[in-house]
Amino acid sequence: MKHLHYAGQVFAISDQLADTLADAITDFVRVGRSALWPVAGYQDEREVVAKVLCGPGIPFLIAPTWLPDDREPPKHDADSIAFIDGDHHALEAELLDDDA
Repeated sequence: MKHLHYAGQVFAISDQLADTLADAITDFVRVGRSALWPVAGYQDEREVVAKVLCGPGIPFLIAPTWLPDDREPPKHDADSIAFIDGDHHALEAELLDDDA
C-alpha cells in the first residue's frame, strides 16, 4: 500500500493503483491536460472511492505508508485502475494521431 496525499486528505491505495495513477498524471500534466478519476482506497478504516482531479497545478503526493499496511486492495481497486488506464491509453492514442 501507498499513501495518496490529495486535497488535505490521505488515502491508502494499492501499489498497482499508485503506479497507474503516477504514470497517468505525469503524462496528463506533461501535455497540459486535466482528468477526474475515481480512486479506490482506504480512509482511516473505511473503504472509499474518491474523485481525484489531476492536472497542471494540482498538488498531490504518492508516498510509502507510515506504518506497514498489509490490507488487501479495496474491492473497487481494479475498476479504478481500468478507468485510469482507459483514459491514459486514449491520451496516448490521441498524441500518436497528432504526431502522424
